[in-house]
Amino acid sequence: MTAPAPSSEFHVRSASPEDIPVITDVINAAFAVESFFVQGSRISRDGVEKLFETGKIFVAESSDAVIVAVVYVEIRGDHGYFGVLSVAREHRGKGLGSRMIGVAENYAREHGCRQMDLSLVDLRAELPPMYRKFGYEISGTAPASEELQQKATMPCYFIHMSKPL
Repeated sequence: MTAPAPSSEFHVRSASPEDIPVITDVINAAFAVESFFVQGSRISRDGVEKLFETGKIFVAESSDAVIVAVVYVEIRGDHGYFGVLSVAREHRGKGLGSRMIGVAENYAREHGCRQMDLSLVDLRAELPPMYRKFGYEISGTAPASEELQQKATMPCYFIHMSKPL
C-alpha cells in the first residue's frame, strides 16, 4: 500500500516565535505515545524557544490556518538533522509526515548538506522501519540525553539514523 499523496489543503511555512505555544502543544500531543516510558511533557515552551536558537522550525497549517504538523531542522556542517516530527492525530494518514520530512531534507540540501540525520529512542520500535521507508539506515547509537534520562521511567538510548542527500 502506498502512502497518500500530500494534500494541497496544507500550507507549509517557517515558524515564528509567535507560534511557540501552538508548536509546543502539537509536539506534546504527538509524543503522548511515549507516556509508557516518559513522565511529563516531551518539550516545554522554553525548549521550543531554544530550537529557534539552533535551527529552523517548519509548520504545516490546515486551510483554516491551524498548525497541524511540525518539524525541526538543524544544519551541522555538511549534515542536516531533523527532529520532533509531529503531526496532529486528526491529520495523520494524509501524507503530512512525508511532506514534512521532504521539507526538512530540501532545506538541508539548500544549505549544502550531503547527509540527513535523525535520532530516536530505542523504545519506539515502530520508528526505525518507518524511517527505512524514507531511505534512512541505522548509523549508530548514543546514550539518552540527560533531559530524557530524568524523565524516563525505564532504561533507554538513542538510535541514530542517516541518509545521503
